[in-house]
Formats: sequence, structure tokens, C-alpha cells
Amino acid sequence: VELKFQPPKSWNVRTPSATLIDKVRALTNDTRSKHERDTAERETLEQM
Repeated sequence: VELKFQPPKSWNVRTPSATLIDKVRALTNDTRSKHERDTAERETLEQM
């Protein structure tokens, strides 16, 4: 039996153009990066 790394299908469906690094980051997001992303989104909404 060959053992190959099979990425979840959701990766290909959600982010067809994402690089492997982006996919790894998505899986390994820490709370700080999530907080920074949430803050950026909040600031963007406030400017609209």
C-alpha cells in the first residue's frame, strides 16, 4: 500500500489557487495571527 500525503478535498475546493505554504499556514494559524486578521477585518468594516 502506497502512503501518500492526501490534502483534504476542502483545500482544493476552497482555495484552488492557494500555494502549499498558504495551506500549511491555514492549518497552523495561531491565535495571534487570527487576532491580527480579525482586527484588520474590523478596521476595514469601520472604514466602509
